[in-house]
Amino acid sequence: MNLYLIRHAKTEKTAISGKDFDRELAEKGRLQAEILNDYLKEFDFKNVDIWCSDAMRTKQTLSFIDTHFPSANIEFKNELYLASAKAIRELIWNSTNNRDLLIIGHNEGISEVASYFTGHEVHLKTATFLQIHFSAENRQEWSIDLGEMNSIFRPKV
Repeated sequence: MNLYLIRHAKTEKTAISGKDFDRELAEKGRLQAEILNDYLKEFDFKNVDIWCSDAMRTKQTLSFIDTHFPSANIEFKNELYLASAKAIRELIWNSTNNRDLLIIGHNEGISEVASYFTGHEVHLKTATFLQIHFSAENRQEWSIDLGEMNSIFRPKV
């Protein structure tokens, strides 16, 4: 089983509304997302659940890559917005579906989840994609240091 993590692409510093939640992708972020989209063509994503923070920047990041996941179950989760690593792990462990999982989220939580599962210090910069492979047959068995980093990619813009 695989856990795929993506930190949203680069954003504008502020939103028209003044709310962090509403910040949109910057031009650099759009370019990052386009390059990430090209990179993901190398993968054959089947049986994937996608959990995406419902913030504007994560939704926009997903919109650039969603064609690679034609059979994915996509859920926009408010609880992923600026979530802690502990909160993300609990969401994973409490899920009953045992398909591969892609999470599009925010730092620091998403980087800390990667560090926890791989046993390596991981800091995901904007638009970074990370694949973590587990030999376990269900998400409840994913635990500290049991994941193997198979692929990591950050678009250069």
